[in-house]
Amino acid sequence: TINGVRGTLVLDTGATFVSLKNSFAQKAGVEVDQASIVRLRTANGIVDGKRGRAQTIQLRSLLAKDVPIVVQAGGAYGDGIDGLLGMSFLSRFNINIDAKTVRISPCTAR
Repeated sequence: TINGVRGTLVLDTGATFVSLKNSFAQKAGVEVDQASIVRLRTANGIVDGKRGRAQTIQLRSLLAKDVPIVVQAGGAYGDGIDGLLGMSFLSRFNINIDAKTVRISPCTAR
């Protein structure tokens, strides 16, 4: 969920930021800096977006607050996909990926 609004995001460890479709960002009440311009290199080429912040992003029991995001005006991620769950969220957790599973867990104190 983003700001308490359920969405469908693709886990993307190659994405620097959580990236959202404009329509989903509006629905979730994401704060967007309309004056900002961010140029992103994507699998579909270079696209422009705007910087923003999600108050909260939650994936099951994992919660992150004040997460930087990018909102893409056109954001074509595929049918039913609201965005990409990038490293501005994922870097706050431990991620283990193998041939069969992806595990995301809280960071442990050292």
